[in-house]
Amino acid sequence: MSARDVLFYAYAALSIVCAVGIVRARRLVHAVVWLFATMVALAGIYLTLGSELMAGVQLFVYGGAVTVLALFALVLTRPVPELPARLSSASPWVAGASVLLLLATLITTTVDATELRAGVRPAPSTALVAAELFGRYVVLFEVAGLLLTVALVGAIIVARKDDAS
Repeated sequence: MSARDVLFYAYAALSIVCAVGIVRARRLVHAVVWLFATMVALAGIYLTLGSELMAGVQLFVYGGAVTVLALFALVLTRPVPELPARLSSASPWVAGASVLLLLATLITTTVDATELRAGVRPAPSTALVAAELFGRYVVLFEVAGLLLTVALVGAIIVARKDDAS
């Protein structure tokens, strides 16, 4: 087993631990912190797989923007009451059955995917993706950024009007 494999499994274990932290967090702010840690661990997985572009997108879009958006939503909305300690007595059984079903699906999909790898062509390089994104699709990229900025400003204005009344 190479160092890259060890790093991959370490990041995978870290992402699972952080994902469990999201679910187990009693406060929303703690869940957002666990979400950020999960996104960083997933970016590490992408790096070990040799996809630097996806790691960067994961960090900037999900790790940065989604985490900041969630924190803005928490700050701009009314406080949420604490979650109950236990929802029902059947919750652990339902969660366990869901995890087993998910694992069975992942194992089945992984086994099927290894048989199909022979016909897969290599992914385009980061330079090719960047050339397309900032060459051919630059206007769409800028319009999407403008729309997101307008939506954020509109959300702040709406939240401020609610506080004034």
